[in-house]
Amino acid sequence: MRLALAIALLATPAAAEGFAVDNLAAVTLPLNLFEGGAAVAGDRNDGRLSVLCDGCADMQALDVILGTSTDGTEARYRAGETTIAEMEALCRNNNDTCRMDALELGGAVGWRSSYALGGTTGATAVLFQDGDLLTVRAIGPDLDTTMGVLDRGLDMVASRIVGP
Repeated sequence: MRLALAIALLATPAAAEGFAVDNLAAVTLPLNLFEGGAAVAGDRNDGRLSVLCDGCADMQALDVILGTSTDGTEARYRAGETTIAEMEALCRNNNDTCRMDALELGGAVGWRSSYALGGTTGATAVLFQDGDLLTVRAIGPDLDTTMGVLDRGLDMVASRIVGP
């Protein structure tokens, strides 16, 4: 009986760990998130952190949203059943300026996209880990600025949320 129980416990997969942080209200905001101005928190709660640039010549913002993913997207993406090329094609059907690439951060996987957004540019990173979902959106006046905001947001904020 003990041997059967030990075998059953060893065969059971380890519990999912998810992200290191599950409360965005506790995340420290880096003041140097934007080039040309200081980061100022806008909307902030357990699941959302919105950051604006105070002092930037143009509108720059970062929005971080923490949630869960229960529709199987993470498993399909990790298994290669859903590809970046397929998702980019869908995105381009809605906005022909959409571009996507794969993204890994700590144990999380996902993608980055960029797109024209009226007179501005938007960029979004989507990360999955053990059913946790992190969405990071940036807005800026042009592609280089917007991708810089997104990448600094991933380095300075998302990396702390995801963990090693």
